[in-house]
Amino acid sequence: MIVVLVGIMLQIAEDGWLAPSSLLFFIVACQMTIAGLLHPQEATCLLCGVIYYITVPSMYMLLTIFSVFNVHNVTWGTRDSKKLNVVSLLSFNFDLSIIAETIH
Repeated sequence: MIVVLVGIMLQIAEDGWLAPSSLLFFIVACQMTIAGLLHPQEATCLLCGVIYYITVPSMYMLLTIFSVFNVHNVTWGTRDSKKLNVVSLLSFNFDLSIIAETIH
């Protein structure tokens, strides 16, 4: 994203600040700044917004790399679910009936 920001700055220098892409960049930046100034308690979040804007593309790249190279690891996520056996279900049901009898 830093390369994109440098490209936008170079395009602003070449085309001027009235070019459509330059105007879009300035409008979005001004919109976020005005929103931050109108909410002073959250104004410090503007710094996090800059970091977020710069690092979002790297997150998408790292997520793709992680998902491709960890396909063999099935211990996370919802790929493999543990099956309940009948004995554990019966013992759980029996425990609930004992609790219900002691309450009444």
